[in-house]
Amino acid sequence: MSRFVRPMLPVLFGLVAVMLGSCGGGGGGDAPPPPPPPPACAPIPDSTGGSLACDDPFWGTAPGGGPGGADGDSAGADGTAGDGRAIPNAAVTLTDAGGQTRSATTDAQGYYRINITRFTPPFVLKLVTADGEERHHAFSTQAVKKRGFITINITGLTDKLASDLAIAGGQSGARNLTPAIVTAQSGQIPTVRTNLTQTIRNQITAAGLNPDTFDPITQFFRPNLQGHDLVLETVAVYIDNNGATQVVPKVQSACTAPRRWVAGGNVCTTSNSPGFIPSGTTGRFNDSSAPLVGSADFSCSNGTLTPVGTPTCAAPVNQPCNAPTASWTVGASSCTSDAAPGGLASGQSLTLTDSQSPTTGSITYACSNGSLSQTGTATCSTSSTTACAAPSATWSVGGTSCQSANTPTAMSSGTQQTLTDSTAPSSGSITYACTGGNLSVQGTPSCALTSGSCAAPPGTWTTGSATCTADQTPQPLANQQAVELADTTGPDTGNAGWICRDGRLSPQSIPFCQTTVPSACNAPSRDWQVEGRTCSADVAPTGIASGSTATLTDNTSPNVGAISYACSNGTLTLTGSPSCAAVTTSTCSTAGLANSGWTVGNNTCTPDSVPTSVASGSTIVLTDSNAPSTGKLTLQCMDGALITVGETTCTAPPVAQACTANVKNWNDSTFVCSADEDLGDVLIPSGSSFTWIDSLGPFVGSRTLACSNGTLNVVNSNCSFFTGGPSSAPKATAPAAKARAPRAP
Repeated sequence: MSRFVRPMLPVLFGLVAVMLGSCGGGGGGDAPPPPPPPPACAPIPDSTGGSLACDDPFWGTAPGGGPGGADGDSAGADGTAGDGRAIPNAAVTLTDAGGQTRSATTDAQGYYRINITRFTPPFVLKLVTADGEERHHAFSTQAVKKRGFITINITGLTDKLASDLAIAGGQSGARNLTPAIVTAQSGQIPTVRTNLTQTIRNQITAAGLNPDTFDPITQFFRPNLQGHDLVLETVAVYIDNNGATQVVPKVQSACTAPRRWVAGGNVCTTSNSPGFIPSGTTGRFNDSSAPLVGSADFSCSNGTLTPVGTPTCAAPVNQPCNAPTASWTVGASSCTSDAAPGGLASGQSLTLTDSQSPTTGSITYACSNGSLSQTGTATCSTSSTTACAAPSATWSVGGTSCQSANTPTAMSSGTQQTLTDSTAPSSGSITYACTGGNLSVQGTPSCALTSGSCAAPPGTWTTGSATCTADQTPQPLANQQAVELADTTGPDTGNAGWICRDGRLSPQSIPFCQTTVPSACNAPSRDWQVEGRTCSADVAPTGIASGSTATLTDNTSPNVGAISYACSNGTLTLTGSPSCAAVTTSTCSTAGLANSGWTVGNNTCTPDSVPTSVASGSTIVLTDSNAPSTGKLTLQCMDGALITVGETTCTAPPVAQACTANVKNWNDSTFVCSADEDLGDVLIPSGSSFTWIDSLGPFVGSRTLACSNGTLNVVNSNCSFFTGGPSSAPKATAPAAKARAPRAP
């Protein structure tokens, strides 16, 4: 081979390989092209206004493989957990109609999201805080939104809605709500929403929202002290002793009362919640229900709740007592119990009786946490044959009452009689002994609820600011027995229904209580008499509204006089002393009235004008209509002397309350403005307003709040994009004016 060809062989072989490759390896035909990349799926929008990529791990994997967000059925639920402040690091669990559950953890803003792909409404949610408290609940009947999110907030307001719906379904509160109850009670949902709106209508309006469209469940919000979040700041939510959620309005500076506290590793729950603590005050909260009892003090300062002192929370100490001695002495007589006494539990009492001659008597002991003491007066004397009257047919043990099935009868001395109650809801027995005319209890009486029975329901209930008390004291209920409690006496009236099912007491209806409108009074008689003289009103009297007064006057001969009446809820009463005297010609001087005026309590009124004199038999009404004190004085001239007629008034108006506001940001549609200067808490006097300005861009605007006796109202709020023109930005308030803004103490 030529020495010139050999070095070229590798190059030639490479060219041949390339040519063969371009021809499909010499096999006749082209190779198939590589498969195209899979199409990208669009992000899925959530309730925040943002979106979530379809290949985000949140969506998991689609049934056929690939990102779960690419599945056409992919769907989510999200919302905010808060109480005016965000509830971070809380566990949110959602359950659907089929029993499927999914959980998520809230972020620093209280926001959560849950994958509900192929879940079925209705949904029930519960929130457990980072320290293990099951705090709030919510429900939703919204349809699943494919390739989207539905909003389900979890707040004290949603807990109130869940509680009322659960009560309509026969449960005690929100923690017992299930999807099945939501389905069964769906017709009650508009009612529970309307009731909540009516309770906090003023707070919704003050937050700049429309009460008729406000929905605590579906209206997404952020914890920014505006709108929806401001409503949460101005209400207090608590659980009452029956397990139902209650909502009451509060000022923004007040603190929602604590639900629980921890001491020594034990957790106690508030039994006496008032809903909230006013700013600047301290409240004590107690847990009086086993298995743990204790108390804790908390103070409130401008919305911040702080523990005070050392809380307590421990198992109650109920030490039993040893058996008392079987013998006792009264004077020179000694008695010995018919039966050997035994030990006593704490809170229990025991009566020892000696019914055997020659001496008879009784003594009673009580045990209180290991301490045994005698109660009442011990007796021991020579026995007699005096009989005893029939004992009472009713007795109680531990708050449960029993009634004898048979009517008790009188007893001879030295005899015993046992009464028995075997009829639900309670059963038990008690034995009495008669000794020389003295009736005593033998042994330990018993009285307890029968199996499946329930203790008496509470005799009071509250709706909003109205509290009702049942006309009759509630009694225990037998299994499946229902009772309707009613308050018909006022000032608040209403009703509440309860039913006992297998030992569990549940509301049968939503409790109702409202303040009744006081009744007016019929017109009083036109005539009245004083010392045999009769007067008749110049003008025929008419009906009098409750809380009002009316003065009748007779200025016509032969007799003149006056009489005053007051009406209180349909009851008409006299006020002051009526007058009726014969007409004389002596006039009355009014000198001194213009300067001295009249005084009621600590208030002094001066008349707007005073006549020079008053004719005998005539009546004048002096009025002070100028602040600070206003009132009325009625005088009648009787034989040269001025006599006060009817009710005299002189009152000073209450001091209007100022408001505190702290505005840093506000929005108008899609723009968010920030105040040029952070003024902190601004004190706005009642009847005044204050304006915050954003003049620095990129957005400019202003927000004005007005104060009316402690209530803030939005007067103006705007925010728009700053175009940069000389007239497009609003003029800023002078810095000196801002510097003079009063700070809240």
